[in-house]
Amino acid sequence: MLIAAVSVTGGMIAQRRAYIPEIEVIDAEEETAETVKAEVTAAVTYTESISTAEASALSEAGSEVNIVNINTASAEELMSLNGIGEKTAEAIIEYRKSTPFEKPEEIMNVKGIGEKKYENIKNSICV
Repeated sequence: MLIAAVSVTGGMIAQRRAYIPEIEVIDAEEETAETVKAEVTAAVTYTESISTAEASALSEAGSEVNIVNINTASAEELMSLNGIGEKTAEAIIEYRKSTPFEKPEEIMNVKGIGEKKYENIKNSICV
């Protein structure tokens, strides 16, 4: 009877093949997750400003992101930005003491930071 039951269901090989599509689906899902992770990593190059929480989420997603919060960063952290030296970092800190930044582009209100310098750092800063 056992032999008859196996024959009726298509045999042992047919039963094994029934599991293969499930494995392929799992692999496809894992591959999709890797693709999404790669897309998140690539998203760092966009030009809109991002919040600290968003920057943190991108960092946790595996990207190598160095985003500096211009409202809370130390002089050393500010100097890690392209084109920001000691004097400019100090000017940013002095400016934000009286007027915290609400948008990253407001950093252009600081003496020594014009459009060109802002273009160089805009993808590396947040508020």
